Amino acid sequence: MVKVLYVVDRLHRGSGVTTVVLNYLLHMDRSDIRIDVIALYTSDSDVVEELVDSGINVHFMPALSLIKIRSYWQFWHDFFQDNKYDIIHSHFNQIDYIVFSVGKHYGIKEFISHSHNTKLSEIKWKAIRNFIMCYPARKLATRWAACSDVAGVALFGKEFLQSEKSIRINNAVDCRLFGYDADTRSSMRKQYGLSDKIKVLACIGTFKVQKNQAYLLPILKELLSDDDNYRLIFVGGGNMLDEVKKKVDDMELSQYVIFAGVVSNVKDYYQMADVLLMPSLYEGLPMVGIEAQVSGLPCIFSDGITKEVNLNINSNMYLSLKVPAIKWIEGIKMLSTSALRQDSVFIKKCGYDIDFEAERLKCKYIGWVRSKNS
Repeated sequence: MVKVLYVVDRLHRGSGVTTVVLNYLLHMDRSDIRIDVIALYTSDSDVVEELVDSGINVHFMPALSLIKIRSYWQFWHDFFQDNKYDIIHSHFNQIDYIVFSVGKHYGIKEFISHSHNTKLSEIKWKAIRNFIMCYPARKLATRWAACSDVAGVALFGKEFLQSEKSIRINNAVDCRLFGYDADTRSSMRKQYGLSDKIKVLACIGTFKVQKNQAYLLPILKELLSDDDNYRLIFVGGGNMLDEVKKKVDDMELSQYVIFAGVVSNVKDYYQMADVLLMPSLYEGLPMVGIEAQVSGLPCIFSDGITKEVNLNINSNMYLSLKVPAIKWIEGIKMLSTSALRQDSVFIKKCGYDIDFEAERLKCKYIGWVRSKNS
């Protein structure tokens, strides 16, 4: 039986990386493969419980501390002495060098470093630090994985585009779970007291600099001056939530903006919305964008988001963050008047059906290990 260790920083319900990991692990047939997960102690207990209930062992690791670096290395030596694996699949690139180095010492031969974003950080000094921490792992990694070409280049350089080590692992979703449902749309709108004439604009993601939610507020303000039948709903939490709430109050938009918080039924919010807005400064390949398209929701993406997320070019739009607000308003009006919700079949054809993609990845794991042992 092939044994794989997934290394993740923090298992968090609002994290795109956590969503990708959960999607693959919970949809993968593990009858001939064993997968363990190791994550930080600060992981969300409900996510850990979901993995454990599905039969996956979850281990915990301490946070990396430079002042305790020797004990951190020792932790991994102790861990691999007690736990044997064929593959390490890391989604926590900053510690790849340490984990891969120690893993190699204990006989592990396959190391996958997985890039999920197009920048190492939005803060310059952190980006430099992360580059220094991630760079040495390029040589130790036997596979360079990424959700998009842009994300691959960001972590591994332009070599990613030609290297035989490179592999695309799509941010696939459960098409059955996110498919459009008119009854859910109706019940969700009723829950928030929204009539059919109201056009709902959804922005889903953690409140942080990268997601750039506050960018939408002046656009909403100008949009409402012409037509007050619009509402903007934010789904998610984060350290910039209070700042955005204050701006909403200062701009006198409180009655037009809904803060749903962190939810476990994000799929239902795609159903109630008319347009998804993503003003992100950058993205690797956002899960939210894929999920929205599976639900048939038209999307407006900022030009900081990789073009690879645009699976349905007839229903989506890319706009620069530097154009006047009127351009976003025109796009919102055009897309929100579309009554047609696309079927999710085309998403499967694009390689984003999780049942197929999870099986494909499992077969690659088994094939890689067999080739190393032959």
